[in-house]
Amino acid sequence: MPELNFKGKEFVYNHHLTVPFRPLEPQADKGIGESSLDGNLIIHGDNLHALKALMPMYAGEVDCIYIDPPYNTGSEDWRYNDNVNSPMINEWLSENPVGIDDGLRHDKWCAMMWPRLSLLRDLLADEGVIFVSIDSNEFSSLKMIMDEVFGQDNYIGEFVWKSRQNKDNRNENGLSNDHEFVLCYGAPLSGEPRSAADYTNPDNDNRGPWASGNMVGLASKEARPNLHYDLIDPQTGINYGCPRRGWRFEPQTMDRLIEERRILWPEKKSGRPRRKVFLDELPARTNVSSVVQLPIFTNTGSKKLRAIMGEDAFEFPKPSELIEHLIGLLERDDITVLDSFAGSGSTAEAVLAANVKDMGTRKFILVEGEDYADTLTAERVRRVVRGYAFTGKKREELLREKVTLARLKKADAMLEKVQKIEVSDGDRFDKIKLTVKDGWLVVTGEQDCEETAPGLGGTFTYCTLGDPIDMDGLLTGEDLPELQPLASLLYHTATSQAFEANQLKAAPDIGEGVHRLGTANGRHLWLFYKPDLDWLKSGEAALTLSKARAIAASEEGEHLIFSPAKFVSRDLLKSQNIRVEYAPLPYALYRVETA
Repeated sequence: MPELNFKGKEFVYNHHLTVPFRPLEPQADKGIGESSLDGNLIIHGDNLHALKALMPMYAGEVDCIYIDPPYNTGSEDWRYNDNVNSPMINEWLSENPVGIDDGLRHDKWCAMMWPRLSLLRDLLADEGVIFVSIDSNEFSSLKMIMDEVFGQDNYIGEFVWKSRQNKDNRNENGLSNDHEFVLCYGAPLSGEPRSAADYTNPDNDNRGPWASGNMVGLASKEARPNLHYDLIDPQTGINYGCPRRGWRFEPQTMDRLIEERRILWPEKKSGRPRRKVFLDELPARTNVSSVVQLPIFTNTGSKKLRAIMGEDAFEFPKPSELIEHLIGLLERDDITVLDSFAGSGSTAEAVLAANVKDMGTRKFILVEGEDYADTLTAERVRRVVRGYAFTGKKREELLREKVTLARLKKADAMLEKVQKIEVSDGDRFDKIKLTVKDGWLVVTGEQDCEETAPGLGGTFTYCTLGDPIDMDGLLTGEDLPELQPLASLLYHTATSQAFEANQLKAAPDIGEGVHRLGTANGRHLWLFYKPDLDWLKSGEAALTLSKARAIAASEEGEHLIFSPAKFVSRDLLKSQNIRVEYAPLPYALYRVETA
């Protein structure tokens, strides 16, 4: 597999492993509802540090990731701010922000993305999916990075989204770049719900709605002689002959279809027999097109954000409808969606809107490092949750149907639908608007209004990043973290698994400051700790023979104990068949390999 080489790769290849752990610190006054790290989160901080902070709770647990990183067009003035210990990269820092005149901007972009994608890979569930928006500036580089980080075998494809509604005539090369890409990696997509609009029952078949299906084959007579035969209607005797590429079914199967009254016989010999395809016999979901055919554009996101915030608060926000479309390709309605380049907060609105439509329990995690994390990202979510003052045109989509040849043949039925909508909903709107664009018939109700848009409901916790946990500081007492973040960090580093807060159990019957962290890979994990320097220096904090016996007797299996010290030798534990392993606290960040 070809690999992408860029300046600085050797310094950032494993940089995500060296990023310090900083605990999440809820800010109760900036969220909605009771603070909880288990629900919806908005995190203000460098996304590299925030992703590391999420690792103990969400490693391998995130079902869907959507990110919209800088496109590196040269006009964004994004900053490279990773603290990589390299003279070369330190030299880069004096050249920020990264702009069009920066000859290293492509290398810097790759160096910025690599460690973040590495952490996102570790957070993504085995059956999860990651979507990454990008344009042609860095598409090829991103594709090669994703192949390396996520694995070429996990490449699903890319979506093409028509992001520009009108052509751009400013480019001197004569090409208007009207599209963007969404790269997709992970487990196979669930697809989208099958539309029932193409299935009718004009003959009142007791098997329900059906559509006409093609029966013409794809093979030559030389390749598949068994598919080349004359097809005769047993009732009329009309011989419809054999298509040049034969039929799709062997004679035995065709006979069964005839017997089951599934063949649609034309009145004339020149016609082509087709078959009934019943809706109830088909999978509930279909493959989704790689071309996003919804009439949503960048200006759709801009108009939505302007309505919510009352001003143009952010350039080129992603339409929440686009993100809602993508997360809808995962069939489950209880997924966790992570966006580590949150921007204006479109992903949160997409999740909340999806939940309203299907009563789902999806949750979002947003990360934004800029100063507007509170005043824009979180504020948008607050307004979407609670409702917001709205002045302008209120639009409600009343009908959306794909315009196909089959439906055009039934144009009267389509017009009848529109007329019924005009009659039933005409009083609610100032105008009923009918549009046909990009192959879609859309009926929209419009109303001038000054009112409060209804809220979508929901809660979230707003967090900042605390000071890094310095394990060596335990030796001096200069840095004594609280029990919860230390426990989650130790559990994750020892197991590579997510840690849930309710796993942490005190064990006072064994000793003061003794806590059970949980079980992973068949081994029970324990922590002796209190954020108290005097206690940590005392014999109470040490692993003793009596405590080792009590722990071993509490549950069968192997036990791993983190503590500042021990007063019992490994040989003694082994000689008495006490299945306890010791890991000293100051060095516990180095992963302990399981047997």
